[in-house]
Amino acid sequence: CQEVPHKDKGKQPEDATARDLLKLWGLSIGLVAVTFVLYSLLLIIPSIPSRWATGPGSFAVNEGGRMCFAPNSTWLALRSQPVVSIEDAVSLGGMSVKSRLTFGDGQLQSIWKPQLKIRPGRRSSPFNAVIAFHLDCLMGFQRTVPAASLALDWQAFHASVSEVAQARLVGSTSLKRWEKSGHIFGVAQQFYRPAVHMNFLVFGTTQTLQFLGIEETVERWLGASDFTARERGQRDMFDFLLGNWDRSHNRFYAVDPATGRSSYVFLDNDNFLLSTTAKTALSDGLQCRFFREDVQRLAELTSRGLSRLVEQSLEQEDLFPAGLSGKRKSPVKFLDLRASYFLDHVARCIDDFGEHAVL
Repeated sequence: CQEVPHKDKGKQPEDATARDLLKLWGLSIGLVAVTFVLYSLLLIIPSIPSRWATGPGSFAVNEGGRMCFAPNSTWLALRSQPVVSIEDAVSLGGMSVKSRLTFGDGQLQSIWKPQLKIRPGRRSSPFNAVIAFHLDCLMGFQRTVPAASLALDWQAFHASVSEVAQARLVGSTSLKRWEKSGHIFGVAQQFYRPAVHMNFLVFGTTQTLQFLGIEETVERWLGASDFTARERGQRDMFDFLLGNWDRSHNRFYAVDPATGRSSYVFLDNDNFLLSTTAKTALSDGLQCRFFREDVQRLAELTSRGLSRLVEQSLEQEDLFPAGLSGKRKSPVKFLDLRASYFLDHVARCIDDFGEHAVL
């Protein structure tokens, strides 16, 4: 029999080379993908609060309770120590005009933002950071960086700001008032150096894990504990009460140098849904594990009138009567209602999973 030559027989070596290159290319892509995933998981590890924890942490960002406003508190130092330097801080990011202040002997620094006129529907206000701090102190979370209302000398401030900051101030209806009065009201928030921002890669990875429904499983493998979930429950409680919609992509944590344990830091509190009485989309992401003490404290404060208690605390702030009173409704008017919504959520969790699992 005579063999019939295959018409593509001469191309087989080239086809084999192409297949080998394709396999090598696929292997390379797979290796890069695996390396990227492992690197992302390694970055996540420090940001997981309460890793391997067997009890509540003791790390604190503020003094807590009444001590937040004591004679030796950071809050009082922000209000009373002399400002020795003002530097433009727009380069730190964000759209707000901001300055870095140095106080007294140089040990205390803050980020200061001017309180612009609050327009109807405006969601961002530097004074919101002050409200958040007062609420944190009442709740005893000790996770919010101290913030206080503070007026600066107008000439000193204006001489320090960059052209970018000046351009952002153009058009403000408060400019003439500031120039006439000689001072400008704003908010000083302690520059908290230990705080670490969760970068876009870590945030993207956690969001992907959450979307896939495996976030808790992966974090458990990386050392997350039951207290990790309860710290998140504390953050959820705080953000829900205030209607803070900015925490989803703006997260900070700090590492306790004494224990190496990470904890959340509640920074970037400028954005609230202050004027709503409705349940917001934040409720969709609420989980069902909380610290018993937090729930009991919230129930106690709500029974006494949480909105009224926060308002009384805020009366210590110069900016509260100066810039936020008058015809405008109280910015904390709906705290009682939001607190009742949250306590209802906790009650439903207990009905579904039992008190031992929730608290």
